[in-house]
Amino acid sequence: MAGNRKEGEKIILDMVEAILPGGGNRQVYEVFFSKMSDRDFDQWMEDINNGKERPFIYVPNGGKHKLSTERNFAIAKKIGHNFFEKVWIDQQDPERPKYLTNVPYIILELPIRRQSQLLVKKISVPENNRSIDQLSGQAAGDSRSARISYPELQFLMGMNLPNSLIEFMKFRGGDKGGFNAMNRTISTDGTVTLKGINHLATGVESTKTLSAYLTSMHLRNTLL
Repeated sequence: MAGNRKEGEKIILDMVEAILPGGGNRQVYEVFFSKMSDRDFDQWMEDINNGKERPFIYVPNGGKHKLSTERNFAIAKKIGHNFFEKVWIDQQDPERPKYLTNVPYIILELPIRRQSQLLVKKISVPENNRSIDQLSGQAAGDSRSARISYPELQFLMGMNLPNSLIEFMKFRGGDKGGFNAMNRTISTDGTVTLKGINHLATGVESTKTLSAYLTSMHLRNTLL
């Protein structure tokens, strides 16, 4: 590798500068390389090849130099890297074979951070998505994990997020037909829109239940 070190350094220096022009990363790596022996450089490159190390880009918060998605795509095209790939979907049901998506999706390596809650009894994560209260149509038992309060709904209204309100109060709030359509679409397509499943909505069950209660009390209502 010693004979190719100069060329290898140039590739890395040019790349970090292309990703964030003027961001100072080129100077950082120039200093970094100047302190490395040929043996250290060979080991560093070997660690990169084995996935133990990787070059980093430093982007200070609030700085004048910004990352650009369009620039990254252009660089990827130049070096022959494709961010988008078709994905194999593996079904939980053994009778349903896995399939390859028609549409390619962006594939990225992203950092993850473990939640601070480690005790199982404190983690609000549903065991499954199968238990439903017949009167409200909402998740119940092991499928229940969280709820949204009226003040939170007011915040959503104040932030002008009507689609979020509809999703929480309708499709995730007791509309069996819409909820099933949402889960099915996410499972098959990886994404969903309210407009795309609105025609499959059957109405919120709690509204139907309240209307039935009022009717049984001989109180005419217009809930349905």
